[in-house]
Amino acid sequence: MGILSDMFGMGKTYSSKPKQITSSTIQSLVSKGNVRSVDYKEEPVIEAALIAARNGGALSMQNVYKTLQKLEANKKISKHDRQGIMKVFQTYFNS
Repeated sequence: MGILSDMFGMGKTYSSKPKQITSSTIQSLVSKGNVRSVDYKEEPVIEAALIAARNGGALSMQNVYKTLQKLEANKKISKHDRQGIMKVFQTYFNS
């Protein structure tokens, strides 16, 4: 079950509570300085997807996860990118 839960997020639940977040904050969080596995080609793709996923300028951890999961399924980012970005956003959302 470990492999399936990692691939499909089974067993993990993320908060659906939205938090206001600016485009520049998203860009800062996604930057290569925060997530080493993200390269210069992936960075703008991830940023654009997360900015588009906002609702009224707000984003939830559930939105972040689903957006990154779609990017990974479409081979736009790797599993390591998704995991690294999730950690950065979890830290931000918990602050």
